[in-house]
Amino acid sequence: STALLAVTPVVQAATKVTNRLTIQGTRFYETKSKQQYYIKGVIYQPNNTNELTIPDPLADASGCERDIPYLQDLGVNTIRVPITDNDQDHDDCMNQLADANINVFLDLLSVNASMPAYDTFMLDDFVKKIDTFRKYPNFVGVFAGNEVVTSNVTTVSAGYVKAIVRDVKAYIAAREIQLYVGYSSGDDPVTRNNIMQYMNCGNVKDQVDFYALNLHSWCGDDVNFQNSGFEDATKNTTKLTVPVIMGEFGCKGERPQSFGEVGPLFGSELVDTFSGGFASSYGDNSTDYGLVAITSKGVKTLDEFDNLKDQYSQASPKSVSMDKADPIARKSQSCPRITPDWLSALTLPPMPSPKACQCLVNSFTCALNFGSEDTDMDALNRTNQRMCPAGKCSEIFADPANGVYGTWTMCPYEVKMAFMINQNYTK
Repeated sequence: STALLAVTPVVQAATKVTNRLTIQGTRFYETKSKQQYYIKGVIYQPNNTNELTIPDPLADASGCERDIPYLQDLGVNTIRVPITDNDQDHDDCMNQLADANINVFLDLLSVNASMPAYDTFMLDDFVKKIDTFRKYPNFVGVFAGNEVVTSNVTTVSAGYVKAIVRDVKAYIAAREIQLYVGYSSGDDPVTRNNIMQYMNCGNVKDQVDFYALNLHSWCGDDVNFQNSGFEDATKNTTKLTVPVIMGEFGCKGERPQSFGEVGPLFGSELVDTFSGGFASSYGDNSTDYGLVAITSKGVKTLDEFDNLKDQYSQASPKSVSMDKADPIARKSQSCPRITPDWLSALTLPPMPSPKACQCLVNSFTCALNFGSEDTDMDALNRTNQRMCPAGKCSEIFADPANGVYGTWTMCPYEVKMAFMINQNYTK
């Protein structure tokens, strides 16, 4: 049989929380000062090469000691870290960042849009991420997905992302942790408004706490708020009931990046809706973009570094006190209708249950040799066509457009494959 990972929360020592960010209405605030908080951020994943294993920058104390002075010089107050390792020690880096008044957002594992699923392994990873970082007062929140929905075909993935939001929020709420869960959307004009609506509709417990939009279209010498596409891409964000930020910004492929979009982001065009954002990105990946080049000799700042530093230094939006802020009363949005361009209903996948999946495994008569390299949902679908005529295996497949999720869709891939084999070869 297959041994499944159990979701076993780690008990963390009590930590005094100071100056953690909080959300009220559509704005971020500093808990201690009660002043409105604007994110002057960067994506922080230095040494992000094309290697299969990307190192966890928050487990690299010497790397943090090397980079934090540069982050401070940039005027950065928040970083977004896409990849971290739950099994590493992050105390040194997180404390260094806290001492530098730098807050941290992390990314969770994203749903694979080409073969969407949400299973017990993913939930276990999310729980471990929260338990690993919850003790740090400068840990603000997580992104439950990044550019998962990028075309009408991939809209079937949206329900899985929203289910992750639901379950992570529930885990956080049950433990009375002050953390926030959001989603970072791409700039596909066909889907961007629908995914924005979807993440802000239905039960409040299933909605994101903040919403992010990734925009990389501010490119060229004569670009402005209108011809860059920024005006078009951001106009519907005024309908959201939660804080809005730029999940990523900065022209990809143009060197040097000008970061001219910082002006409208903190200026009259967007400052009433957006709470800042994250420039992409700190570490130079030697191909498209980056603020610095990191070598064995140290850090070399690039032209982009000076450009972003200059832009951030000029950005001084008016801060509103939490006690004096006028509440912005907005209703949750209506959910998008099912059309050829939107294929996720409001009914969400079930929360994965390791015990239930293990119970299923224990019921199998045939054991599966998990040595095959052909382990993806396409293979599962091909096998389904051969082995499961007339919907015999409907319990492991889903129809997101109609809000139908089979009982065992929450189980890992190999369990679904074993289920299929047992359905075919046993009575």
